[in-house]
Amino acid sequence: MNEYISLSKQVYHTKLFGFQTTPKRAKSGANFSTMNLSQSYNDSNILYHQDSCLNPIEEASSIKIRIQDQSRSLNDILSIFKSFNVEITRIQSKSYPNWQEKYTTTYYLDYQRGLQEQLKMILIQQLEAISQSVEQLKLPVVPWFPQQLSDLDGIENLTIQTESEAQKLELLYFKDKNYQKRRKLIGLAASQYKINDKSLPIIEYTDNDNYVWDYCFTRLSKLYKNIACEEFNWAIDQFKKQFSNFEQKVPQLNDVSIYLQSQTGWRLKPVAGMLSKREFLNGLAFKVFHCVQYVRHHSVPLYAYEPDIIHDLLGHGPMFAIQDFSDFSQQLGIASLGVSDEELEKLAAIYMYTIEFGMCREKGQLKAYGAGLMGSVNELEYCVSDKPQHLPFNPYVICRDHMNYPLNAIQPLYFVVDSFSDVTKLISDYCNQINRPFNATYNSKQQRIFLDKEVRMVKAINKVPSL
Repeated sequence: MNEYISLSKQVYHTKLFGFQTTPKRAKSGANFSTMNLSQSYNDSNILYHQDSCLNPIEEASSIKIRIQDQSRSLNDILSIFKSFNVEITRIQSKSYPNWQEKYTTTYYLDYQRGLQEQLKMILIQQLEAISQSVEQLKLPVVPWFPQQLSDLDGIENLTIQTESEAQKLELLYFKDKNYQKRRKLIGLAASQYKINDKSLPIIEYTDNDNYVWDYCFTRLSKLYKNIACEEFNWAIDQFKKQFSNFEQKVPQLNDVSIYLQSQTGWRLKPVAGMLSKREFLNGLAFKVFHCVQYVRHHSVPLYAYEPDIIHDLLGHGPMFAIQDFSDFSQQLGIASLGVSDEELEKLAAIYMYTIEFGMCREKGQLKAYGAGLMGSVNELEYCVSDKPQHLPFNPYVICRDHMNYPLNAIQPLYFVVDSFSDVTKLISDYCNQINRPFNATYNSKQQRIFLDKEVRMVKAINKVPSL
């Protein structure tokens, strides 16, 4: 499988002034376009700035050229750059008619730096002679995002408080001081964990914890056979074989993470609490799913106001052993890197209607696969009834009409996919049209993100409601 996975717009690229107009495809797995300009990266080539990011062998300046469309206009531009021995790394073009009913084309070019300032001015003058306008572009500014796996170590400090003061007064588990103290200790262990540690924190679960796990699993497993999709049922059977006493005792996050890495390359990372949407989705780009390790209070085994390990491991965990599901999960993660808050909200909505509350159709019957369904007895029964609305999965419809969704109530509608390969393609098509000033490539061997354009990153944390 191609170790470079990218999510990119359909743009023209040049390498030594030879066009590469057909995107390459990964041999298997995710349906990502691989449109990076160089396939030979190593550790010495990557440079990380606090304010900007790009592989220095492709460090580029950008320019905008507006030209009246002629058959040789692009060739003329390329010839000028070639005469100065300047390599173009990316070209985007946009054509539109002007008031004289003639077509004007705007070219956006990234080119490698290194040209002396005096020669650069001569190059620009020659471009101006054949064009209507030439404009040098500033570095695009984007929200900060992780570029290498170890960057994920910082986000355990970004957990946000989700409980209200009213909940603290009303719910028993906020009054249970021993329970709250233990949760804090489990959260502390998660915050001290580093992604390259040999083992995830090992938690000594109590009898109450195991009681809650056993109670939930017993109730839910009776529903899985008829309501859960085939992939989930296959994966949960594998979990039973892999982990001792899986039905009765809370499994260790470390054991599940090792197994998932052997299946699809995904891993679990403990976190002290809920993350913001941006940090959570960014983690998916690295095939990392952030999990909490605490168990909901034993007084309410079927209810949790926020995700706990039952939701994360029993709801999410099995599906990350399924390749197609893992692929489109990573798509959403790569697409979330550096996007605007508006685009991030749209990706979060797609996430909610797939990974959290997704449904599919098998042999004409409705089946569930989303983690929010797999961890809820009531909603698992409800989702396949005739009470909610079931719509064909369409990311554009979601982002246009269904941006508001309940987080602490049963969903009024669900989006249904025909297959995970279909949803992978639909999400890929949607992500490729996102307006983002760079293309991102994930290298699975180095577990790093490479960009085809230099950007300036702003360290700003989006404290919006979490996923």
